[in-house]
Amino acid sequence: MMLALLRDADEKQHEAAIVKEWVSQSKDLAYEAEDVLETHAFKIASRRRRTEDQDVRILEDLGKKMIKFCGGLPLAVVVLGGILATKHSSKEWDVVYRNCKSYLGKGESIQQNQGEVQKILALSYNDLPYKLKPCFLYLSGFSEDGYIETERLYHLWISEGMVSIEDRIGEESLMDIADRYLHELAKRCIVHAEVPHRFFSIRKFKSCRLHDLMRDLCLAKAREENFLKVIYYRRGNDIESGNSTSSSSGNCHRIMIYLSEQDAQKKYTPLEKEVANKHLRAFSFRASRTENCIAKLADSQFNRFKMLRSLKIEGVITPGLTDIHDSNNIPDDVLKLPIGNLIHLRYLSLRSSELVISPSSISNLEHLEALDLKFAKILWTENVPLRMHRLRYLNLFSSDDFSLQIHISNNLEILKGFNGRKVDVQDFCELTNIQEMDATMLEEKGAEKIINHISNLHKLKKAYILTRIAELFSQEKGSTLLRQLFCCSNLQHLLLIGPLGRQLPDYDSNFFRNLLDLRLDSSTLEEDPMQTLEKLPNLERL
Repeated sequence: MMLALLRDADEKQHEAAIVKEWVSQSKDLAYEAEDVLETHAFKIASRRRRTEDQDVRILEDLGKKMIKFCGGLPLAVVVLGGILATKHSSKEWDVVYRNCKSYLGKGESIQQNQGEVQKILALSYNDLPYKLKPCFLYLSGFSEDGYIETERLYHLWISEGMVSIEDRIGEESLMDIADRYLHELAKRCIVHAEVPHRFFSIRKFKSCRLHDLMRDLCLAKAREENFLKVIYYRRGNDIESGNSTSSSSGNCHRIMIYLSEQDAQKKYTPLEKEVANKHLRAFSFRASRTENCIAKLADSQFNRFKMLRSLKIEGVITPGLTDIHDSNNIPDDVLKLPIGNLIHLRYLSLRSSELVISPSSISNLEHLEALDLKFAKILWTENVPLRMHRLRYLNLFSSDDFSLQIHISNNLEILKGFNGRKVDVQDFCELTNIQEMDATMLEEKGAEKIINHISNLHKLKKAYILTRIAELFSQEKGSTLLRQLFCCSNLQHLLLIGPLGRQLPDYDSNFFRNLLDLRLDSSTLEEDPMQTLEKLPNLERL
């Protein structure tokens, strides 16, 4: 279970590397835990120069004592190993041992009936650096029956300031820092993070989840600190029948509501009582593509949420929207999502929703950094451009084709679902900080400019390019264009879908010097591409 995580641990930390080797055998820990920990303690001590026999004996003794706290449960042993992975001396091991010993008398609010094992897991939370604790607690807001998409999780962390640019190492972006935070949680064996099974990824992890017992701990801590409230409509006709991670929503700054397709047809106690805190920082409403009660809540409450940092309205259908075909003839009784006053909003997701929105209301969100319109159908009330000056992330994948142009600033780092119809080509050609993008070339107009600019994006690491223009890379002019694309110096992952002409250009030493992964699909090449591709210096997967 933990092997994929442990391969990514920092090899520079010798002690942590030994812990990885030890924890990777977690299947057998329930049977041989004492022997494994004793051996592990000996290896750690013996790796140090000038290690004395006394240090070896101390670590062996501490290991034997600590393993008894785990109750024979492999998860507890793995979590304890995660704590020890960050400790590099016998003194630090002794601190962990004393904390284990003293903590057995505490933790009454952490389901004491589960005994010492639950308290050992709680110790792993207490041992977290302060910056990682809210990141861990945020996981309590996600459904228990599936993996959490890390990209979306990172946006939530960033929107609330849990990821600080001051914590940057080198040229890291905020998303890179968030990825490192999750890596730290994974190294401590608190979170199970899934490494991308396909090679096109610039992040360490694509998704994550919690073990059932660790999730119980996360829910308990979130409830104890009134960190976040989750409401699940599962059965019954009232909101009170839902499950909650918080006993009180009045002072809770984060609300997440999940509504099933069956429950969406029922009548509920008004949501206003549940969303009463005007200082709300995060609000999420997720439905199953149904018309539901979010309309009344949005109309009556959204303008009160002046401090809101993240807003997710997903899977919501505005009643009557499918019958409207002209933005100039929107009936007065059709609700327009009132978000223009949410001036502190950093993250807005309208994924898979059908909504009526004023473009000027989104342009008013001057601090907006991430906008997710994946699979969304938006009826815009007026034909004016969207202007977003601080946007770092924009997802237009499979969203309904707009008649609107989107003007974005040079802060943009991730662009998904790009084509010349949605984002002005000239605006795109002024972006220089793009690290990840996917683009679809639907028409020849502007396509040459787009490819030229992509080849000059020095920070670009990952690109999906789909073209339906047969002539784009054909003939002499097209061959020159393809050669320019192949000179994109820092690109690491590239997927090219569509015709590339008769053959690839002859190899040049400037071609894809850092490319690791390449996929060519529907390329219509007639000549063997390996004459060029086999010479790429760092290509690992084709």
